[in-house]
Amino acid sequence: MLGCIIQGDIRVPLKPIIDQLSEQFDLVVVSTWKDNKTLCPVGDYELILNEKPTVNGVTNRNLQRYTTARGLELLADRNCTHVLKWRTDMLPTRLNVNDLLRLSSLGSENELGGRVVTGSFRHLSVNPDWFSSFPDLYSFSTMAGAQLLWSDDAFSYELEFNMPDRMQQELNICKGKKPDTIIYCDKEYSLRGIYAYDAHTELYAIFKDRIERKYGTNLTHKEIIDRYFTLINDDYLGICWFNASKNISFRPIRQGFNINWWKEYEGYVPRLYSIEDMQRPPARNLASRLIWAVPVRYQIIKQFLTYFNYMHKL
Repeated sequence: MLGCIIQGDIRVPLKPIIDQLSEQFDLVVVSTWKDNKTLCPVGDYELILNEKPTVNGVTNRNLQRYTTARGLELLADRNCTHVLKWRTDMLPTRLNVNDLLRLSSLGSENELGGRVVTGSFRHLSVNPDWFSSFPDLYSFSTMAGAQLLWSDDAFSYELEFNMPDRMQQELNICKGKKPDTIIYCDKEYSLRGIYAYDAHTELYAIFKDRIERKYGTNLTHKEIIDRYFTLINDDYLGICWFNASKNISFRPIRQGFNINWWKEYEGYVPRLYSIEDMQRPPARNLASRLIWAVPVRYQIIKQFLTYFNYMHKL
């Protein structure tokens, strides 16, 4: 059985997203918050209404994990073999579950029974490796892969960010002078914003810790990607990523063109970044702003065209 979790706050019309994914998956679960109940449309899906954790986490990371983990528990109880983790604000216009199954089975077998299929954006190989990152918009995998990536076993919702004990011990990381900083190699680093121990780094560090402990191995970011992941182009699924507004508007998926460490993972030879790169703010001159604005505008226009073409065919 194939399952899908649509998770998060409901800020845009959800029915087209549910209808599309219900055609592809045996069981669709919407995992959202109790105060979103009136925004949930009639449709072929199961609904989980959650109480919010007391701490949202860095860039709402705790909220994302909580809704995903609750949906994952339901799908595990229904014996789903594969899981798509999706967001409530993204419409897939070209998703084909048979393609995802094929991509998950590419290459040699691994302990998870298949690869995690996710976007090629927001993958960073960083020195030290614990600070590398995974994207969090969507993922398709076996149930075993989904649980390693998204379950909340040993996860604390009282923390702004969850850093594995092994990471802290190996890197000798201490708390900084401020609540949102850490001390690493005698330097203080911010834990907030996108120049820091980023939310995507938390996702990677937890997965790395779990898979290394489970299978008794030590792996780098590149080795984990090579062995356990299939990366796809950001256009592959025809994603329309909505802005939270009353009018139809979109967000660019390949964000951060002006931030040197948010680069696409190109093939299997990623650039190795440093934690200093992650702390460096983007350039603010006019030229850099223009270079950043052009591809972002292109992404938004392309999503408009994709969306209206998709709706016209319905």
